[in-house]
Amino acid sequence: MEESAFSRQKLDDFLAVAYHELHAIARRLFQAEKGQHTLQPTALVNEAFVKMSQLEGLYCDNPQQFFAFTAGLMRQILVDHARTKKAEKRGGDVVFVEMPEVADPAGNRPLGILDLEQVLCELESKDPRKARLIELRFFGGLTHPEIAEVLKVSLGTVERDWRFARAFLYSRIKR
Repeated sequence: MEESAFSRQKLDDFLAVAYHELHAIARRLFQAEKGQHTLQPTALVNEAFVKMSQLEGLYCDNPQQFFAFTAGLMRQILVDHARTKKAEKRGGDVVFVEMPEVADPAGNRPLGILDLEQVLCELESKDPRKARLIELRFFGGLTHPEIAEVLKVSLGTVERDWRFARAFLYSRIKR
């Protein structure tokens, strides 16, 4: 099997450059969190890097695929951390995600990462592509054109899917 243009060596080189962008994404994910949180943006990015370094045969064709892959890793790390903390403290030290795109007219309340995970799992069972779009946007920081490239759909499809996904999130947040 031929190695892709974005090989492991290029991935390793790219990691150094991507670190700052991933850290900015992680900071945004923690933006709504108040008080001291045991998992900080730097720790989240470092844990994602450790997980990536342990994978064999990880190849990405382009930076968008790298960020898409990293989005899934960061989601997994945050959810695992929140579940552990919830089990330890029964609701303490939970990560909240600020979602201005799904603003509640009565005041945008941050959504707990476990609540977001529940909504994403529900959406995944109905429409996996729309759930992946949310993951790529919130956890990967990808733009609509980048998401279109990763999902191999048109920009118009991404925009239609985003309108549906945003409405779906909003309907679940209001509950």
